[in-house]
Amino acid sequence: IVTDGITVGRPCCAVPHCKNALASTRNHFCSADPSHRQLETICAVNGCDQPVSHHGQGDKLHKTCSNPLHIKMEDAK
Repeated sequence: IVTDGITVGRPCCAVPHCKNALASTRNHFCSADPSHRQLETICAVNGCDQPVSHHGQGDKLHKTCSNPLHIKMEDAK
């Protein structure tokens, strides 16, 4: 096996020091702790505490709020 020196581990909760597994690799926060799961409803942009919103594309729930700059950041991925 050849690697580039980076160890890839199991996906885990984005809350520092939380070792709980994710329900899906699409999640960022575990569902084992209700306070962590609630973070899925907050904008993914660091420093923004606005709730995520439905915007465009069939009103699918996104990971950002309704701020146009945040929407553009999410769409740029």
